[in-house]
This record gives sequence, C-alpha cells and structure tokens, in this order.
Amino acid sequence: MRLAAAALAFLWPEAALAQNISTPALITLSAAPAGVYASTDQPNTFNHALNCVVSFSSVAGGYVVTTIQGHDLGTGKYYNIAGTPAMTGGTMMLTLIPGGGPASPLGGISANAYLPQTWRAVMQVLGSTSTSATGSIGCSAMN
Repeated sequence: MRLAAAALAFLWPEAALAQNISTPALITLSAAPAGVYASTDQPNTFNHALNCVVSFSSVAGGYVVTTIQGHDLGTGKYYNIAGTPAMTGGTMMLTLIPGGGPASPLGGISANAYLPQTWRAVMQVLGSTSTSATGSIGCSAMN
C-alpha cells in the first residue's frame, strides 16, 4: 500500500497533498446576540465533500440557521450550498457530497454538491434583541 501511494505521489505530486482536512471550530458563539456570524474563507484544492457538525448548547429567545456558502471568484459573491433548518438547540450534521447521500445519524442534512474552491460557514442568530446563542460549527473536508 505504501509503495502504491509513493508511486502515485511520484507520478502525480498533487495526489500527496490530497488529504482529508479537519478544521478547528470555524465559528464559536458564546451568548452571541442576534446577528450574522461568518467564518473566514476556507481554501479547498483537492477535496470534494464536507461534513460539518453544528452544535448548540443554548439558544434563548430565537433560533439559529447555519449555511455553507461557496465563493464565486469571478463576481466576488457568496452563494448558499446547503443549510440547516431553524435550530433551537442540539446537534446536527450538515453534509455536502457529490451524488448526495443518506441523511446523517444526527438528523442532519445531506446535499448533492461538490465542495467549491473557496467556501465558508455562516451562522445567523435570529430573534429579538434579547436573543442569545451558544454553539459552534466544525468541519472535515474529504476526498
């Protein structure tokens, strides 16, 4: 197996870089008021799929919607790829995979999409002025 991987890396050097990548928490909210919170742009060179775990320990007086967005380099605009329904707490998996796939065991969402070259996570905390949310999102990009 190692010999095959070494041969592949020699013949196609980029293949050696094609690894699954897990991010630290992209967004962490701690009693965050209503608003829009976006991660920094995440570069992607070789991966096609993405698994994200969205988790909230507390959402008071409102709800949170989390989306994965792609970034169009030509226009500079962001576009939605997949998102969670309104969450008032708990944990959900958000998956992007070419060809789609089954819903995750966490009661999540599976979208038939490729992971674009540049992407980000966005959390929208929605509600009144007294709304607050505590939670995070972390992702793993996969070949």
